[in-house]
Amino acid sequence: KNVATKEDIGELTRIVEEAKSEYSRDLERIKVSLAGRLHVSQARYLKEYEILSEVTERLVELRDAASGLRPIMDIAFPGQAKEDRDKLRYERFFKAARELYEVRENRRPFYPVSTHNAPPRP
Repeated sequence: KNVATKEDIGELTRIVEEAKSEYSRDLERIKVSLAGRLHVSQARYLKEYEILSEVTERLVELRDAASGLRPIMDIAFPGQAKEDRDKLRYERFFKAARELYEVRENRRPFYPVSTHNAPPRP
């Protein structure tokens, strides 16, 4: 027969309670750690999304300005010289290129490493 004494039951209860307490402390530490990581990941994702959205806007502006350099159809206002139209197109293109460059250079540290280190496409 296995008969446990009150002292045995008390000792077993103490061991179980210590294990539960240690488990609870470990669980809380893990929860805090995960909550911190989650917050950092969410903040990073939102920042990257903001930056990539801004880069996309600048790319669209640059694409449209580049398309305007050699338009299929040219619209001229009365009295407007071809050189004036060309100058406006070049200014638009260079402004769009400069804005894309500035966004890329100024926001670069927030790019994911894979994007930052990616070789340029041919």
